[in-house]
Amino acid sequence: PDSAELARLLARGRYGPALRELARLLKRPGSSLPELDPGPSRRQDIEPDPRPGASRAAAPLRRALALLRKAAAVWPESPDILAFRGAVLVLARRCKQAERDLDKALRLDPSDAGAWRDRGRAHLDLGRAHQAAGEPADADYGRAIADLSESLRRDPSDAGTWRTRGGTRVTLGL
Repeated sequence: PDSAELARLLARGRYGPALRELARLLKRPGSSLPELDPGPSRRQDIEPDPRPGASRAAAPLRRALALLRKAAAVWPESPDILAFRGAVLVLARRCKQAERDLDKALRLDPSDAGAWRDRGRAHLDLGRAHQAAGEPADADYGRAIADLSESLRRDPSDAGTWRTRGGTRVTLGL
């Protein structure tokens, strides 16, 4: 999509306003977009509810994914849309799907530090799942560190990525 505003909002992690901008870009006569409420305005507002028994796919997250599926159908080669959908899929703990979207986004735009970060987080979540199942997770953690390091090479000011990479290294005993 041709929207500097969408790119600006995504870069700042303002996912709620980015979803509204995306909905605006997609609107045209006869369009059947999912209904969006004023919605989340920050990343943490669209994260799934962490309480035991709470649905991981909270309503705002489901609406975001529905809108991003439509956007990906309209703009299948947009690295911004693919990276955005990948980030939301990571939040939904659908890491294999997130990995596919983020892989494609990075093939289209390898300079996107956020996509590297989010793919690292997907690998980290996969590693945790494998570890909890008693399966080897070192390869997932290694890929997570590699992707998080690449993200930091491209954007060394991202404190959250430094923290995530450091925690992963501690988990591995590095």
